[in-house]
Amino acid sequence: MTMMKRDDEILGALCRSIIHGDVDGAVDAARQVIEHDVDVRKALSFACHDTMQVLGELFEQRKIFIPEVLLSSRAANAAIDILHSYLSQNNNSHNEGTVVLGVTTGDFHDIGKNMVKMLLELGGFKVYDLGVDTPAETFLEKAIEVDADIVGVSALMTTSMENMIDVVNLFLERRDDVKVMVGGAPVTEEFARTIGADGYADDAVKTVELSHELVKQRAATLKGKKRKVSPHQRVMMTLRGDVPDMVSTAPPFQGYWALHHAGMTVGQSIAHPELAAKTQYKEVRNCGFDAYECAWDWLAPIEAAGGHVRIEAKGNPVTIEPLLKRAEDIDSLEMPELQSHERISSAIEAATAINELNDGSRFTYATLAMPFTLAAELRGTQNLLMDLFVNRPFAFKLLKYCTELTLSFTRLMQEAGIEAYLFCDPVASGDLISAEVFEEFSLPFINDVFGHFNRSDDKTALHICGNISDRLDLFRGLNTDAVSIDSHVDLSFARRMLGDRFAIIGNVSALETLYMSSPDKVRTEARRCIEDMGGKGLILASGCDITVGTPVQNIRTLTLTPKEFT
Repeated sequence: MTMMKRDDEILGALCRSIIHGDVDGAVDAARQVIEHDVDVRKALSFACHDTMQVLGELFEQRKIFIPEVLLSSRAANAAIDILHSYLSQNNNSHNEGTVVLGVTTGDFHDIGKNMVKMLLELGGFKVYDLGVDTPAETFLEKAIEVDADIVGVSALMTTSMENMIDVVNLFLERRDDVKVMVGGAPVTEEFARTIGADGYADDAVKTVELSHELVKQRAATLKGKKRKVSPHQRVMMTLRGDVPDMVSTAPPFQGYWALHHAGMTVGQSIAHPELAAKTQYKEVRNCGFDAYECAWDWLAPIEAAGGHVRIEAKGNPVTIEPLLKRAEDIDSLEMPELQSHERISSAIEAATAINELNDGSRFTYATLAMPFTLAAELRGTQNLLMDLFVNRPFAFKLLKYCTELTLSFTRLMQEAGIEAYLFCDPVASGDLISAEVFEEFSLPFINDVFGHFNRSDDKTALHICGNISDRLDLFRGLNTDAVSIDSHVDLSFARRMLGDRFAIIGNVSALETLYMSSPDKVRTEARRCIEDMGGKGLILASGCDITVGTPVQNIRTLTLTPKEFT
């Protein structure tokens, strides 16, 4: 028998024993590897890598299940212990770095992880093994405790590899300090890149090589890195006109997208605000945004005022019919006690809960409606637009009422401790009214709302949908910190018109790019936004609401793109 054939038979026996969960057979094969002088490192890489692939395929085909996987892991670990002990006897490697290893949540297969651990230790790395079914928070806690250079996350099953996203997201704020690498049978280089991992390797030997490279990258980054800031600080610096470590990111409207992505209906979110808060917190954290939209039911005052609405399973609640069918109906319109209405109290409770979960690490803001848009909801958009020309006194009376309605909701949010407000006025869009009509009927009441904040440290921003290029010059006197720009407006033009007076939020297309296109298209458009703004004064975001059903990979690409400019 030739040496090559003998080696193949030994490796084959090792693989078969592991697959069948045969501990005695795996131990015997491992001893045969040593006795016949088979290359132990090659044996580990070849045999265990192939074994993982076979087990992964069998599991996906539902030919084996969790018990068989656990038995295979036990057999593999028995063989690995023998081979590891043999290799360790003559290992004199020095300290190359510190690695935290673990198998992701929901996965109990540790063959690959154990093999990587052994080869890393033989390669001179200090390894802390977290075992299987490891929560994302445990990776973070251990990495901080031991001052890790690298965190390695493994998965065997496609159903569990998505949980790697949670680990990567937890380290977004520490990526200069800790590198994250991923691997496992179903994991691909494309998947690793999409979730924002720093590295990927398809076998244990390559993982050791990758680890050496990541340690070098980390050292180079730390040598010349800028002052590190938190996501909250990053947004605040941008709003003040300072230049943070990199461009900050915000949704700016993620509320209804996040509920749908998590499988929660709008009705459920209203009935269970604490659960809705936890859902929003997890979804936005996983996306990697620097800011949270902590209150998203921006049209809640309409129902509180007596409006007839329909709560859809997903997306914004819809006003079914105008409350004010006749102009004289306004005489019987009273200012509601907002806090006594379910949607209002639910919104405040959810916002408060998100702030508590957030603990100041990220920027939070409430989304509210400007008076002109509230008036359109109460009167009906077409009716209001006609009133502007044929019944001006009524229109102004309604707008004054809606200003107080907006401020009443704002005061309740301020009492709850919300620090920032994004006011939306979509009906004031250039697609609906002229700049002249905007200046007469919308702008004065925008100024009234922002005037409420004259003696406050709270931050504010204004969003108007559509193409507002023809009225940007009217924004120059606004008492606000930022302007949210839809994708219909050229950012470089907006900066020229507004100067450095405000931060600009925007403006990747929410529909054509984030919802309908690929991650590559998202990256291209996000880079265009950053370049158009010269990398400063920008909060990178979608141009409007993140459309329900938008792929999470596209949203994550949006939040990761600024790192390419650091």
